[in-house]
Amino acid sequence: MRALLISFAAFGLALSAALALAQDAPAANPFVGDTDAAIAGKVIYDSTCVSCHGGAGVGGTGLPLNRTLSRATDDVAMFRIIRDGIPETKMPGFPALSDYNTWRIVSYVRGLIAGEAAPTPLVAAANARAGEILFFGRGGCTACHEVDGLGRDLASDLSVAGLKTPIDIRNALKHEPMPQRFVTVTMAQGPRVSGIVRGEDLFTLHLKQRDGKLAILQKDAIRSVASAVNPMLPLPLSEPETDDIIAYLSQRKARNLAETVKLIPPAVLAYPRIAAPDVRNWVTQRGGLDGSNFSALAAINAIGAARLQARWSASLGDGATAATPLVVDGVIYVSGAAGNTYAFDAQSGIPIWRFERRPVLDNPAMPGGNRGVAVLDGRVFAGTADNKLIALDANSGRQLWERQTASTLDGTAMTGAPLALRTRVVTGVAGAGGKARGWLEAFDPATGKPLWRFDTAPANASGGMTAMMGAYEAQNTMLYWSTARISNDVPNSDAILALNANTGAVAWTHKLAAGAGGDSVLLAERDKRALLLHLGRDGLLTLLDRASGKPVLTQSLSKERIAMPVLSFDRSSTILYAGLGKAVAAVDSRSGKVLWQSAMIAEVRGLLATRGGVVFATLADGQMVALDAQGGKLLWNFRAAGAMAGAPVSYSANGKQFVAVTAGNMLYAFSLPN
Repeated sequence: MRALLISFAAFGLALSAALALAQDAPAANPFVGDTDAAIAGKVIYDSTCVSCHGGAGVGGTGLPLNRTLSRATDDVAMFRIIRDGIPETKMPGFPALSDYNTWRIVSYVRGLIAGEAAPTPLVAAANARAGEILFFGRGGCTACHEVDGLGRDLASDLSVAGLKTPIDIRNALKHEPMPQRFVTVTMAQGPRVSGIVRGEDLFTLHLKQRDGKLAILQKDAIRSVASAVNPMLPLPLSEPETDDIIAYLSQRKARNLAETVKLIPPAVLAYPRIAAPDVRNWVTQRGGLDGSNFSALAAINAIGAARLQARWSASLGDGATAATPLVVDGVIYVSGAAGNTYAFDAQSGIPIWRFERRPVLDNPAMPGGNRGVAVLDGRVFAGTADNKLIALDANSGRQLWERQTASTLDGTAMTGAPLALRTRVVTGVAGAGGKARGWLEAFDPATGKPLWRFDTAPANASGGMTAMMGAYEAQNTMLYWSTARISNDVPNSDAILALNANTGAVAWTHKLAAGAGGDSVLLAERDKRALLLHLGRDGLLTLLDRASGKPVLTQSLSKERIAMPVLSFDRSSTILYAGLGKAVAAVDSRSGKVLWQSAMIAEVRGLLATRGGVVFATLADGQMVALDAQGGKLLWNFRAAGAMAGAPVSYSANGKQFVAVTAGNMLYAFSLPN
């Protein structure tokens, strides 16, 4: 009977477009308490709903369905949502489903909400503790899988396996068909390499080796590729042993961050490489701790820039981002919306890992794109729109810890990129509304423990937002940050702050004109004098003495208000490139004199000057342009499908210079022809 009903459900789904009858839902669910109907509902759900709401309703691009649903307060309400959809949301209607099949889906989802196991219960005699011992021991599961960071990341993380049904876990344990291909690669020169194929295109092959390291191989250097039996497959298990492992995994409902925070992932980017970055990499949102946003790469020059072409692109999920990518040794780390984070092969664009995080439902996220991530040692740090700082393993993308910094109910969101220093990660916050109060906070990179916090606005006041990354002077361990106001003027809004990076204590404050603060600052020198450069939204360029905060020079660069002032600084020539609304200008940083100005047709949102004599600018209308650094002549442009809100970066991968930029929910990479 059960098999017949499942077959009927699948057949009914295929014919439902032709056989849908009633348009009005019956007054009540006719399948209440009917286990067979819920089983049939799972078949229909897995064919219709799983792509958005995830297996067993754990969520995906759509909301999780394994918890209380505010709109679907009863079965009839859920029926109408499935049939009619929800206007002005991503939930479509499914009017072609028959009433009976819609009710079967309702019955299945109600079981998920109630926490009921879907079909096939566990064997009563199964022993979860024995299953745990078997999983981490003789069963050999950790050769490929991990739970709470223990094991390898060659296959899926099983820390939350219990969100799936026992029958799904049982089927997965069969490893049929084997979801991953194990190969041995013979190189034209060098040793053989064996591993699981994790990504591939016509030119590149990614192999995850048995020790967990990723080998990125160029196919023109490969002599042969031979498929092989995966030597890491576990030994066959008896039926009782299988039941014990299912019992153990069924208990795994959440990743235990109290355990994963103890892990020390393999290093990717040590602090000395951030303090003195390799020109081939891009190690902070602004390229380095000084905030100069300048690339010393020179292969792309003013003569060849017109030949730039798109090499690859990648999706960053739903929602627009404003992120500036980071690049470390041929890997790009970039954030999408709401704290989702991705790693890509910087040369080919092949995905390496992705971390997708749904905001806490009772802490709704503010709209707006994330500006980027930080990398330190073996961790990637990202702020989320619901005010969590999260740390990920830079090698696998799996979460290590998270810290709630504030509630979004006061109108704040951590959209800015964190700044990683030797022993701390510093974050700021964006905000809007009368309750939004700014702050800077430092955390221990290994544990997420708060080290200090500086509130930029007094209690019961708003303002002093700190979303735009500051600059850091390592010699004196000083942070320099510009703050923005919201509405009311408070002492530390529209100001440049100098803080001790170890304690958060303020050394000095320089007040700016009303509405002029909140944008990036950068370090500079003149006649052996340490200076700080800031371009305000009022168009005023300010040079401050870094020791005292006293002005050395103020020079107006624009008579019109600038929505998003951006800077790129060539330290060797002392030329400052500035985004002035709908124009890009080259400025002598010593005198404030404008050397040239090039008009744009949209607001400038990001700048990158390079040693090759090219200045790249991103525009709000989705264009990226290349200008000659000598006179501002337009050399090249590219129009993306979405708006641009972040700055471009330049890096080198396998000896070739690239320029990368985000636009909308996409990441693009460009280079010269081979």
